Amino acid sequence: MAEYIKRDDAIHILVECDLMGDVDVCRAMQKVREIPAADVVEVVRCKDCKHYSPTYYSICTNNNVEISFYGESAVLVVDPDFYCAYGERSDDDEA
Repeated sequence: MAEYIKRDDAIHILVECDLMGDVDVCRAMQKVREIPAADVVEVVRCKDCKHYSPTYYSICTNNNVEISFYGESAVLVVDPDFYCAYGERSDDDEA
């Protein structure tokens, strides 16, 4: 499975190496900048979502993923590591 890194983090490491006198770092930094950015979106796991309620049953309170049985509304019981397209990071977890 491929691993994705932040390009700025890689350049930061290369700059640190350059400060230690490595003469090939400038060429390496240019190569890192030429790497196309991956088209990815950070996943918000249920445990980090603002719609997650860590009760005994770990429920999702988002109306977009609410389910119903025989016309009666019910909340969705979720695993904390699950994720969906409606995940929104809670204010507590924002960097």
